[in-house]
Amino acid sequence: MTEDRIWRYLRLQGIRPYHDAMEPTPEIVWRALLSPQSPITRVFNSLLRYAIKDQAIEIHIEPRSEGVFISFRIEGELREQMTVPRYVMGPLLARIKLMGAMDATKEHVPQAGSIKVPLQDRIYELHVGTSPTHFGEKVIIHIN
Repeated sequence: MTEDRIWRYLRLQGIRPYHDAMEPTPEIVWRALLSPQSPITRVFNSLLRYAIKDQAIEIHIEPRSEGVFISFRIEGELREQMTVPRYVMGPLLARIKLMGAMDATKEHVPQAGSIKVPLQDRIYELHVGTSPTHFGEKVIIHIN
């Protein structure tokens, strides 16, 4: 997936920078993170589908000053796949933490969790780990 396609996808799904929208209430945010039709859920599912299609064993989501870098570990090599805007990281991280039964309010401590995801006629078990970095939390998702 190219960076242009991801940007187009995010715009079509209604994901905008925070400064373009009104401040959401906690109830709206909670509903959006849990909804299977929410834009951030669709982004996560698309990311997972691409990783599985490419036979990746890990997904790395790492915030940096220029944006959020997403890489897949394929055949032992970490390959950068795309860069998404930094404003996507907060909702994406919250979604992953909620699915993995982690505490979404804790940002400065490493956490681990697991997620079972039905996808493409199979149930995938994802082992998720987060760790703090200078630019936010890094996420590593092991695909089993």
